[in-house]
Amino acid sequence: MVELVRGGPEADLDDASGLAAMLKAGSAVRLYPGRAFLDGTPEAAALFDEIVETTERWLEEGVRAGRVHPSDDPRARAAVYVTWLLAPLTFGEHLSRVLRSGDLPETDQTLRSSRAGIEIFTRGLFADDRVLGAWDAVRKERGSR
Repeated sequence: MVELVRGGPEADLDDASGLAAMLKAGSAVRLYPGRAFLDGTPEAAALFDEIVETTERWLEEGVRAGRVHPSDDPRARAAVYVTWLLAPLTFGEHLSRVLRSGDLPETDQTLRSSRAGIEIFTRGLFADDRVLGAWDAVRKERGSR
């Protein structure tokens, strides 16, 4: 299932053909995982865990190759990243409404919303590290990880 969502083992998400393959493969199954993750079945949990594990490996390969910044907590990063990427499966109707893209083909809607997410991941959102510093200070004060 993970390979289908990623566009198959040959899909390279760093180039246009890999992205096109992933989007084409994902169209057929897009609604099913969103509903399944909300149902909370053991199968959905296993699928989510598999996607997180695959993503964690993929991100760590990216760190080694210099395409991805290192993380203090690679597992948490992968889990949050996957959750953010899967959110449109659940909130797709709301995204379409807010972005007024309901009349666009599904792939075009996906490209628009995912482009915004990739921009955030690539360029960052905050201009400095004040928010991160505040989070770290609270975490340190609480003695949590």
